[in-house]
Amino acid sequence: MILKCDLTAKNESPLKAFVNSDKFKIYLSDPGLLRAISNLDYQEILS
Repeated sequence: MILKCDLTAKNESPLKAFVNSDKFKIYLSDPGLLRAISNLDYQEILS
């Protein structure tokens, strides 16, 4: 499962009014999938 987190220009309510959809981060909820997709060794993630 992937979670997209949009950047906001201001931290005011409502956040949707200040979303910059060109800039975002993607988070994987499963560290095993993250490691498999990125071809990283477990030691690289833990350090």
